[in-house]
Amino acid sequence: MKEYFCDVASQMRECSKCRKILPFASFSIKKGCKGGRSSWCKDCLNLHQQGLRAIKASHPRPPVGYADTTKTCTLCKKVLTFDHFSAKVKRAGKSILQPRCKSCQIEHFRLKKYGVTREQYHQMLQSQSGLCLICAVKMEKPCIDHCHATGRVRGMLCVKCNTGIGMLGDDIKNLESAVEYLKRFA
Repeated sequence: MKEYFCDVASQMRECSKCRKILPFASFSIKKGCKGGRSSWCKDCLNLHQQGLRAIKASHPRPPVGYADTTKTCTLCKKVLTFDHFSAKVKRAGKSILQPRCKSCQIEHFRLKKYGVTREQYHQMLQSQSGLCLICAVKMEKPCIDHCHATGRVRGMLCVKCNTGIGMLGDDIKNLESAVEYLKRFA
């Protein structure tokens, strides 16, 4: 990774896009970056944003519900309207639609990340009666819970429970500490 000039003392840095050395005020505030500022100057960022807006404006995708323009999903082979496909931006300035419809894209992700097929997903959901394994509430958007160390799928959880155990690092000691903490103040 190429290093760019950044002198915090003199409040100057080099834009990694246009290569100009400019005062810090010419860069947007960005906490994670060197010197607390963006690596691109505001002018370069503005030009980039204008380009993205132009691509989005020129995209052939019609408004939701527009039924005249269709595309065939490469996975399910269904002919669907454009609003069933996600947009994909190419670097050459062209914007196209994903080859798979949104529902096939989700299934492809599940299979790739967790090794769970559509049938297995629905079987897990049905075996749990659509209820979260932790809080036993009907799940609006079921999450596939898995062990981050082994990758093994454990079951289906609601978004809140899956996020909760994930934030506690899937660590039993952390979960027990959280239970003890809640008991102290109950």
